[in-house]
Amino acid sequence: MALLVSTRENTLVGRTEAWRFHARHSGTVQYDRLLDIMARSRTTLSKPDLVAAVQLLSETVSSLVADGMFVKTPLGDYYLSAVGTAKAADDRFEPRTASSGHGLRLRFRPARAAEAAILESVRFRKDDEAPRRYPAPQELEPVHEASRDPGAGPGGSTRGSTRGSVGRRSLAPGGFARLSGRNLRFDEADERLGVFLVPLGGGEPRRCSAYAEIRPSLVIFQSPPDLLPGDYALAARTATKAGTVREGRLAGGLSVEG
Repeated sequence: MALLVSTRENTLVGRTEAWRFHARHSGTVQYDRLLDIMARSRTTLSKPDLVAAVQLLSETVSSLVADGMFVKTPLGDYYLSAVGTAKAADDRFEPRTASSGHGLRLRFRPARAAEAAILESVRFRKDDEAPRRYPAPQELEPVHEASRDPGAGPGGSTRGSTRGSVGRRSLAPGGFARLSGRNLRFDEADERLGVFLVPLGGGEPRRCSAYAEIRPSLVIFQSPPDLLPGDYALAARTATKAGTVREGRLAGGLSVEG
């Protein structure tokens, strides 16, 4: 077993390179299996002994942290922090009142020695197949009405291409567009999947719910008619046979005009 490292298209704002590295776990070790592994290692403790020791450690750390202590363990430190704001210095702190906006957060900070030891012994391998399985939107072309362009083809529309465009693409609310790339096919009935417009200033992504065509290399979609003006990222979301959602973003962004 080894950590799987692959490359993904770099769609981050301010990117300087076209690709970025991404790590994926090679498996999951559940608690019971962890105890079995520990019991088979260099120890005279049985599995019941280990269960008792780990349970005692967990209960003791939990109790001390709940009492406001900063607890250091070989793997790292446990402590609490407070969040929220107040209008006055003498305002009450009410983390158990949902409407207060106050809260407590359990924090964990890896111990430097443990972190260094783990990173020093990491085994990893490059997964060159992973980038080919993720949706990879590459080009966006607005579809204009034939009545606005005498060069329309027999399908009743003509394309205004943005291939090679240096500036930001534009899209009108309710407008149709062609998205081309790789691995774009998805189940239209699954609302987790499809073409999403993500506000760059923050806010909920909007799913485009109307599609004229869905193929691995091409999706023709309509943007939501009530889409607000602003700057957006375009995300294509597909799913594996196991139902895991995968996302790929169009490099650059797009503007929605009012």
